[in-house]
Amino acid sequence: MESQDRSLLQKELQQIVRATEKLDFPWMSTLNDRQAILQAEKRNIEAQIETRMTSHGLGAALNDINFADYWEQADTAARKQFGDLSERQMLNGFYLQEVMHRYAELITNAILL
Repeated sequence: MESQDRSLLQKELQQIVRATEKLDFPWMSTLNDRQAILQAEKRNIEAQIETRMTSHGLGAALNDINFADYWEQADTAARKQFGDLSERQMLNGFYLQEVMHRYAELITNAILL
């Protein structure tokens, strides 16, 4: 990949990471709603990354990315920040931002290294 293409891809992936800082759950959403939103945002990040990689002709490189492992790492790190809170208390906007930010960042770092 040429330097200019790599720089553009890096910029596009960083936009995905930065967008996670604005995520939040709707007010008064139930635990089930929040769990569904969490999974939807995870799939959204994966789809955005796949779109960017494919547009740069690097779709096949996604086969080397262990999304499940990165999700586990991001979730574990985010949960540690919230300590011993119940699932209902922990699943808030700050957790959503943290886990999605870490997830997008881990994938981005794996792609760019």
